[in-house]
Amino acid sequence: STQSRSSAASDVYKRQGLSALNYETNNNSKNFDNDLVEAVKSFQKDNNLTVNGKFDKQTNDKFTQALVNKANKEDTVLKTLLNKLN
Repeated sequence: STQSRSSAASDVYKRQGLSALNYETNNNSKNFDNDLVEAVKSFQKDNNLTVNGKFDKQTNDKFTQALVNKANKEDTVLKTLLNKLN
């Protein structure tokens, strides 16, 4: 299946966000691949979410909140990333 441009772009943002939260992903990849699925699963496990490797609404809400919390503590790079996510 082919992904839309915006979907591929949002996968890049997810990858960057997970990386910012210290979940290792292959930042060179532009796809929602196994590497990204594993990072999502780790994030879900650490946040007591259903571990399915999918960026569902629950995961996305928690992910956004985690980035907001980190951005509040840290730098403007994450704020830029958050603006792109929303």
